[in-house]
Amino acid sequence: LCDRRQRQMCIETGLDLCHEFNQMKPSDLAGREAILRKIMHKVGKNVRAEQNIYISFGYNMEAGDNLFINHNCVFLDPGKITFGDNVFIGPCCGFYTAHHPIDREQRNHLYEYAFPITVGNNVWFGGHCCVLPGVTIGSDVVIGAGSVVMANAVVNPSAHIGTHCIINTAAVVEHDNRIGDFSHISVGARLGGAVSIGAHTWIGIGAAVGNNVSICDHCIIGAGGAVIHAITESGTYAESLREKSNKRILVLANNDVGLYRFRKDMAA
Repeated sequence: LCDRRQRQMCIETGLDLCHEFNQMKPSDLAGREAILRKIMHKVGKNVRAEQNIYISFGYNMEAGDNLFINHNCVFLDPGKITFGDNVFIGPCCGFYTAHHPIDREQRNHLYEYAFPITVGNNVWFGGHCCVLPGVTIGSDVVIGAGSVVMANAVVNPSAHIGTHCIINTAAVVEHDNRIGDFSHISVGARLGGAVSIGAHTWIGIGAAVGNNVSICDHCIIGAGGAVIHAITESGTYAESLREKSNKRILVLANNDVGLYRFRKDMAA
């Protein structure tokens, strides 16, 4: 909790520095770096940001060496934002630690809370990525353009996420994953280590994919499903995590769409 007037003063201080930075000549690299060091609480060697940049507070933002921020990026930092070394951020990315109540009465009272965002070393965000409150991203990760990493999701080291993907709330992407373009990892889903997910594939709520498993393009794995073998063609069955429910998931895959349905006592 904090006094709203004090909070507004802190925001105005940060945004005034951002305004000063955004009005500088692009050729004044030394001057721009000096302003960035005033805005951010802590930053290592060789930091560079292109104009325009928008940072709410600044004193909640830290980075290691060799940070590069491309044009028109936004950092809402009522919660802490931490970047490791060698982080490249493409244009028009947003990192948002702020959150508001779902309940409209509380929201209309302007209540706000925040969860930190933590990013490791050697991470590249493509243009128009969006990272939401509470996200942890490990080292050596690539997140393709237009992807969204949602609240409290975890992306572990050496994962490569394609373009226009969604890593939903509380999902876990383990090390060395490869996720194809336009894929969706749903709420609470978990991908084991070295998993390969094809393009246009949807992993349902709470589903799990085992280590070293590959799933082809245009598949949907239903909620609660468990995949322990590769899915390479239509008609593949993925056994439910609920072993006592006698449910199985039928996965149909083709060039246009993947479909799933539940059937009780479905024959394997």
